[in-house]
Amino acid sequence: MKAVIGITSDIAPKTYKLKKDYIRAVLAAGGLPVIISPVSAGKAEDSQKISSSAIRDYIHSIADLLDGLLLSGGNDVAPCYYNEKISVPKKFLKIIPKLRTEFELNLVKEMIKRQKPVLGICYGMQLLNVAFGGSLYQDLSYQRGVILKHDNMGHNVRVFQIHGLEITESTYIVNSSHHQAVKTLGEGLDIFALSDDNLIEGFYKTGYPFLVGVQWHPERMPDNELCLKILKLFIKKAEEENNKSHAI
Repeated sequence: MKAVIGITSDIAPKTYKLKKDYIRAVLAAGGLPVIISPVSAGKAEDSQKISSSAIRDYIHSIADLLDGLLLSGGNDVAPCYYNEKISVPKKFLKIIPKLRTEFELNLVKEMIKRQKPVLGICYGMQLLNVAFGGSLYQDLSYQRGVILKHDNMGHNVRVFQIHGLEITESTYIVNSSHHQAVKTLGEGLDIFALSDDNLIEGFYKTGYPFLVGVQWHPERMPDNELCLKILKLFIKKAEEENNKSHAI
């Protein structure tokens, strides 16, 4: 049986949304993709109210169901989640709705309790860093030493080996579409990829089956060895989780 991979969706006022590349990448790597949508307790204007306890049950049930979680890209984590106030002009920030952030933080917490694989991509990486107590640069244009144009240009990353990631090179070209980045690394996380201007482009959680964050979008680079092998290792670890659960 294929490993069930939950992919978190972004939200708009009346819709959930997710780019097709995530689905295709998980399928190509051997997983079974399932789109996971955040929900919140119902408000007065809602036709069907949802209780807080039902939300908790929903998140717990998802964490039980999934073999792995992929946190997709998006806009910006609100600075309050890493104990900062907005320190750049507000026009530079596009804050993710609280609904999505709260839902994903709680789902990550439940996945970690179950020791299940997690992969964070772009915003998903930044959310993981915040979940472990790290912080973010709110806009890279305000940071000294940032030479590369990270918001719309591919660039090199220097890669340090992760156990199980059998890559053949130490430097790869990746895509780049972010204006924020990791500032302070979260507790228990370690770096495995850096840009040429020394921004953290990839991290993993030490002593954990698989918890990886990448600042680029591997789902958009199916022919890139580094991207493909990260996705395949993620699915492999999720398959191991799947086999373990079915052996009980």
